[in-house]
Amino acid sequence: FLFFFWIMPQQVLYCFVLFGLCSVVFATSTVGYSQSTITSYNFMAKSNNSTLYNLTLSNDPYEYPIYFIDLWGNRTTMGYDYGVLLGNEVVDCYNIFFKNLLADVPRFLLPVVEKAIALVLDSQWDKFLSKQVTPEFMEELNGIQLGGEAIGIDNLGSIISQTITLANLPSDANDIKYIFMDEYSDWLNEHSDEEPTDGV
Repeated sequence: FLFFFWIMPQQVLYCFVLFGLCSVVFATSTVGYSQSTITSYNFMAKSNNSTLYNLTLSNDPYEYPIYFIDLWGNRTTMGYDYGVLLGNEVVDCYNIFFKNLLADVPRFLLPVVEKAIALVLDSQWDKFLSKQVTPEFMEELNGIQLGGEAIGIDNLGSIISQTITLANLPSDANDIKYIFMDEYSDWLNEHSDEEPTDGV
């Protein structure tokens, strides 16, 4: 089994690993909800004319307060303020999601799996989803990246685009398999003149 993974071309391994992980993600159960009334907006931070609050709720089912952000300005400025005010929280949520998703992956495979996920999500964003996004929203995403850079997070734009891509993956396992096989086919075409490698 280990020998099989060792000699396999890198992109084939990525496709198989991601197909298995996405099958698990899309097999999860539905989440319920309950209604609450906001009783107060509690100031947390400000960037330009935008403000971040946490909310006090009448019927609060959450362990921690939820956030509310009031954004003002043009598209780039609102994105920038979002990145400054919520960038750290976005990164925390992203890391917690993948930590839970990959909890059962053996440690020695984690770097391969993490890289595979990033490659597929970035590729799907670059080839397809980003082309369907309106220019106004792209301005906001650019602003988010700039806001992230202002607080020391150089890859916040990538984290946001990967999250958007993940949320837009199909829920059908056959469609997911098609995406990964298509990615692998593209990779083969791009690297057909290269010498094969033995390691991952």
